[in-house]
Amino acid sequence: LLWDVNTRTTTAMLKGHTEAITSVSFSPDGTILSSGSLDDTVLLWDVATGNATLLEGHTDNVFSVSFSPDGILLSSGSGDGTILLWDMSPYITPQTPDPSRPSNPDFNGDGTVNIADFLEFVELFGLSRGDAGYDTRYDLDGNGTIGIGDFLIFVDAFGKKGSSN
Repeated sequence: LLWDVNTRTTTAMLKGHTEAITSVSFSPDGTILSSGSLDDTVLLWDVATGNATLLEGHTDNVFSVSFSPDGILLSSGSGDGTILLWDMSPYITPQTPDPSRPSNPDFNGDGTVNIADFLEFVELFGLSRGDAGYDTRYDLDGNGTIGIGDFLIFVDAFGKKGSSN
């Protein structure tokens, strides 16, 4: 089911996967919903029409789907040990980046993760163990919250860091 959180009503019933859905992600412009499933597939849903496009390539359960900040790429991670990058350009309208919003998460050689905000780099956190199995989400709406496993990391506009369990 697709819900409108403002009106608290169902806007669509999306049917297509044959097994449980494990991950969903909206495109940055909100026009496409991607879903990964235990049926080894990724579906792209047109939010306006409810029509689905099947993306095949994994040979095991799909556990993660995520759009790049500009919406040009979709990544999907699977139990088959692969991460596939899908070109979304046939499905999206090109967007002009908003320079007031952070984008472009990137890894440094020293294991830290940075997000470019078009003005400077803000160091967010270091990865010391490289543990797998955590679903990470960046909040690009401005409150600076990043969720990783069982704790949150907060970054404000001045780059101050804090954490919460």
